[in-house]
Amino acid sequence: MNVPDPVSLTGARHGSGDGVSMRFSFGVLLLLFSAVLVPAGVWWALTVAPDIEGMTFLQRLVYFHVPSALLAYVLFTIAAACGLLYLWSGDGAWDAGMVAGIETGLLALSVVIVTGAVWARNEWGRWWVWDDPQLTSTAVLWFAYVAVLVVRACVITPGDAVRLTAVLSLVGVLFCFLARAIYFLGQEQVLHPVTVPMGRAQGSDPGAVADLRAAKTIGWLACAAVYFALFLLRRRVARAEQTVGRIEARLEAA
Repeated sequence: MNVPDPVSLTGARHGSGDGVSMRFSFGVLLLLFSAVLVPAGVWWALTVAPDIEGMTFLQRLVYFHVPSALLAYVLFTIAAACGLLYLWSGDGAWDAGMVAGIETGLLALSVVIVTGAVWARNEWGRWWVWDDPQLTSTAVLWFAYVAVLVVRACVITPGDAVRLTAVLSLVGVLFCFLARAIYFLGQEQVLHPVTVPMGRAQGSDPGAVADLRAAKTIGWLACAAVYFALFLLRRRVARAEQTVGRIEARLEAA
């Protein structure tokens, strides 16, 4: 039996991995950066950031809740864009980006749901309310993307699974924008807070407002570093899985 050349199995050539290695290194660098930012953000939120008038201590969750929510939408949008590019080109690199975007976006959305539920239990006396459009649309979005991954895993033919995931990711991101529209158009009917005004920092002291802004900035930087590091690393893993799949398929056919 003739065993195929490993180079021909992977499609690798000298220098072809430089871009992937650079992205991988950047992902590791972001992860190390987040290892500093996350503890700093937690410490600043708990000890330095001022209280907000009319809100409890748990309002400090907002410094991670809000960035996680918006970054989840960004990651789902990236996944949809990668899905569209895959349908156009058939390049597996876009499939890897799509999977990484969906899975990392789901992680961010899970953080949103958990932190929101903890805050709601403290503020409203309930973990969840189904008559709030923002909460309900967020739950539906979470279940929708979990269903996308389940469908992908259940479809036997790899090509069909990828194409179906791409189409569903496009539908999912449309629902993301619909959820945001529901939120902004129906603000008077929602329990979910719209904003946390800076002027409501306890005492409205300029220094307290500055500390509040700093807490929000650190929280944003920490969340962005974590999620995009995980996105890049998950994309790298997906590309490796594709390479292993090609090798197995060619060995079986040899």
